[in-house]
Amino acid sequence: MLLVLLVPQGWGQQAEDPIRARVEQLREEAVAHRNRGEIAQARALLRDMEGLLNDLQAPLLQARYWHVLGTLDAEEGHYARALEHFHRAYLQFQAQEETWGILALGNAIGAVHQMSGNHHQAREYLENTLALARREENLAWQVTALGNLAISVAELEGPAAARPLEEQALGLARELGAPNELAIRLANTCRVQEAAGALDKAQATCREAAAHLEPLGLPRFLAGTRMVQGDLQRRLGSLQEAESHYLASLALGRDIPSVEPQLRERLGRLYRELGDDRAAAEQLDRAATLRETQAVRERADLMQEAESGFVLRLAENEIAALQRESSWQAEQLRWRRWINIATFVALCVLVLLTMLIYRAYRQRVELQQALAARNSELEQALETIRELAARDPLTGLFNRRAFREVAQHAMVQCRRRGQPMAVVLADIDHFKALNDSHGHAVGDEVLCAISRRLEGALRESDLLCRWGGEEFVILFCDASLREALRVTTRVREALLAAPVDTAAGQLTATMTFGIARLESDFDSALAAADKALYLGKQSGRDRIECSAGAPHPADTLRQTSARETS
Repeated sequence: MLLVLLVPQGWGQQAEDPIRARVEQLREEAVAHRNRGEIAQARALLRDMEGLLNDLQAPLLQARYWHVLGTLDAEEGHYARALEHFHRAYLQFQAQEETWGILALGNAIGAVHQMSGNHHQAREYLENTLALARREENLAWQVTALGNLAISVAELEGPAAARPLEEQALGLARELGAPNELAIRLANTCRVQEAAGALDKAQATCREAAAHLEPLGLPRFLAGTRMVQGDLQRRLGSLQEAESHYLASLALGRDIPSVEPQLRERLGRLYRELGDDRAAAEQLDRAATLRETQAVRERADLMQEAESGFVLRLAENEIAALQRESSWQAEQLRWRRWINIATFVALCVLVLLTMLIYRAYRQRVELQQALAARNSELEQALETIRELAARDPLTGLFNRRAFREVAQHAMVQCRRRGQPMAVVLADIDHFKALNDSHGHAVGDEVLCAISRRLEGALRESDLLCRWGGEEFVILFCDASLREALRVTTRVREALLAAPVDTAAGQLTATMTFGIARLESDFDSALAAADKALYLGKQSGRDRIECSAGAPHPADTLRQTSARETS
């Protein structure tokens, strides 16, 4: 699917002074370079824009700068960094009540989550953006939100479920008459039709999309369309024509993280069908290297940490607004009290007015009670939000940020008592292959099941964290390396005891463990455990390995691999 992350040109009102006009001009030029895939030129213009912004008090211009900068990071595969820029821009637009900016950033945040494979979170943002665009009767953002939403729906529910959304977006794009939007919608519609098996319609739509895209200077979308045309020819058995389309797409999409790995994987499979094993291996190796580089550059845990912080900021802003409302009500309450006193003094001789004052008094008491209840609810809500921000939303385990805080406290206590410590880095074996074969929903089931088994096999004093993706970290308090090996062996045996029940049936899940002694510095110990884990992966997986220089008790290490002892 081709994600729409374009920045609108001509955004906002005309600048009122020369400096602001120059800032707007630089942003427009950067957007134009970005849309043509000229990232280096766009970054150079943004650096000039940033220098001018330092001399201005212009919140909206600053937010637009962050928006464009985030799109450049996303194009280069720096998803967590892009998300941070988008979050800052979103909060600024929200503070300025700039609806157009909120729509743009809601779409951008959703698109970045799609690029990173988090389609559940992307769908939530895009549905909210679509609802706001419909309330504002903004046809352009309805088209963009519908098209991007179709991508997540296709990933989560299949191409058939996404096809009505994409066709609705295409119809609105034709009605809108915007060349860029129409070309992009045609490109995505041909992809949906191909995935749904409507090959004749897909061929016609792809030809129309290519004809619209070629004069617009949108290389990423044209590369995606050529790739779909290659897929069509491959399905129709025309392998030579498929190769021609793939190579044309690669020429356009080289060095684009969201395009190049897919193209090389397709070329690898195509060359395998053509019997050219050497060319197939070369393309598949290159694709694997690109995906590994991208995975190292932007890990899922960094995305989740950025998203957790953003959700917390949104919640804190909402609570602050409610607290301001409560303060206003308290001020009104104070004024009412003085009015009641004056009324009582002036009209105490009249029974009727005394009854009215009593009634006002009762209203004041009820308002005080309601205010106290509201403040209590606000405090409970903030506490709940803080707890959620410390937990991984899928497994319920500590996330990386919260784990570091708890681990630091545990390390201080163990050093004070003179107790030994150890750290384990564990990784689920062949998890990517499991996701590719059975889908992310089954992968999530496996992650949750393994988390429960790890918790059940560990001691009460041990700390467990989902470090990110399929990686887990265990901190052993008051445990020698031998004791850590013993408990880790028990954890591994708990995983091997029975397969995991999933929607795809029973699946066998194994893990590789790297253990290191924790002496003074947590990060150094974690790095040592990571090296041991890497050695375990190279040695065949489903193993327990100790860091270099650590003792390896024979009676424990003989249990480290069921495959080796069988």
